[in-house]
Amino acid sequence: DIFALIYARLASHVRPDFEAALILTAQILELQGQYDTATKVYAEVPADSHEHLAAEIGRANALRSADRADAGIEVLIDECARATLVPA
Repeated sequence: DIFALIYARLASHVRPDFEAALILTAQILELQGQYDTATKVYAEVPADSHEHLAAEIGRANALRSADRADAGIEVLIDECARATLVPA
């Protein structure tokens, strides 16, 4: 729905630190078949955010949907490597 996309984008601009709005925006774009744009929006979620893992999984899924499964797998591999480097 176009209005949901508008409100999600607006929320991102009003509160740039509200990463859930970025994820919602990317999910809506995926539903609309705009996989490349969704991939870019997922990538906007900062690596130090609690939402980062969800964003990376979403990004990998959007890449797969765009017939770029190899790139999606690479995103997941990179995320796993990054997660093992983070101290517990």
